[in-house]
Amino acid sequence: MNQLSLTLAPSVEAARAAKPSEREKRDQVLDALAVRRSELVATAREVATSIARERGRVTAPEVFAALRAAGVDLGGHDPRWMGAVFNRGPWRRVGWQSTGAHARPVAIWELDEVTP
Repeated sequence: MNQLSLTLAPSVEAARAAKPSEREKRDQVLDALAVRRSELVATAREVATSIARERGRVTAPEVFAALRAAGVDLGGHDPRWMGAVFNRGPWRRVGWQSTGAHARPVAIWELDEVTP
């Protein structure tokens, strides 16, 4: 190693350690959405839990469709807020299906712990 790499290495490592990962950034955004749209996210979590208990698993589009069918005011928000529904809590991703827009993969979720 030359003198320059020895001098820069600790500061580069410190900068990398201070920078949040992509997963941490995503979690921060989803947590903020859960706070901003707390009532909507709470309602969606209840619907997701109900569907998962009935069918054994659930997807975000199924929850979104159930909310819409129940007449819940979705406020015209971009449906990506649905990530906040499954980001925390008793959910475990068990697979993917290609039923999203433009055949994008959609996560399949199960309850991690089922409570009566």
